Amino acid sequence: MIPTVRHPDSGGSITEPHSFCSGRQPSRLIPIPHMLRRVRLPNITSRVSSALTDERLYRIVRGAAGPLCRALTPVRVYGAEYLPPSGPVIVAANHISFFDTVALMLSVPRKTFFVGKAEYMDSWTTRRLFPALGLIPIDRAAARQAMTALGVAADALAKGHVLGIYPEGTRSRDGLLHRGHTGVAQLALMTGAMIVPVGLVGTDRIQPIGKRVPRPYRGAEIHFGPPLDPTAYGGPARRRRRQLTGDLMEAVRQLCGRPTSDDFASDESPLIRGGSESVYEVRNMAGRGTSWGQAARFAVGEACGRFDDARVGEVRRLTCDLEPSGSIRFTAELAISVKCHHLQGAN
Repeated sequence: MIPTVRHPDSGGSITEPHSFCSGRQPSRLIPIPHMLRRVRLPNITSRVSSALTDERLYRIVRGAAGPLCRALTPVRVYGAEYLPPSGPVIVAANHISFFDTVALMLSVPRKTFFVGKAEYMDSWTTRRLFPALGLIPIDRAAARQAMTALGVAADALAKGHVLGIYPEGTRSRDGLLHRGHTGVAQLALMTGAMIVPVGLVGTDRIQPIGKRVPRPYRGAEIHFGPPLDPTAYGGPARRRRRQLTGDLMEAVRQLCGRPTSDDFASDESPLIRGGSESVYEVRNMAGRGTSWGQAARFAVGEACGRFDDARVGEVRRLTCDLEPSGSIRFTAELAISVKCHHLQGAN
């Protein structure tokens, strides 16, 4: 028998879990997969328990830091009326900066829990602060611990809280909106939570990737869109997850206005990253000039002129030669990653 958890608004009627998996209207009793209930790792659950209980520190930090952050980094909010005032809600946004979480936390009137990297828990300065602010750490490299964190996230939604999550999985390092993972849709289908798509604009200017401290007096925008109802999707579970994920990412794209990529976002450089629908072919491009900087610019210019989607990966070699005229010529050889789409039916 599938373990179940009662929806916060349930009137107490119990129906068979099979109705959740069919095309009929889902029951008020939402099934929870066994793997989310079986996995219990103390080192993870003890970390996230404070995220659901430490309200006092949350109020203190938000009350003290909120006005200061709004003064130093003004954020304009659009579409706030789309946020439900109560009940379980998933806030799903594009991810371009560490500041995204801060901006969302201060823009959503209700306390919002976030699924974030477990590495944030390694520092003693953030080990207690982040869970108090609603961080649910997830170790993406450890499948069992990741499932436990997702179980805690599902529990937060079952209690009627707001969950913030980034469907791309990690920050975009190339400015593109990457392919969304289906975990957000799975959580929504499990708990019945509405998904509010969010487009973040300008947070990467406040705190670019690699910067430890936000830059003051740079504005940003948060665009909330109409919520997606998971009960409106019928058919097999896998198809529902894919359709809901596709609709979510399209809504996020329209809200943030960023070009899209067929690949999943990654912490790795695009030079060594590929995807199921495209790969990056590495090519060496050389340029010559009166300095290494000029030579590198010539190499990049040639790559941009020959390819529609070319990205600099690394500098492979720098040389200089003495010309017969007595002048010195500098050569820069760069590794350029070029995106190539596979043709349907190609061998």
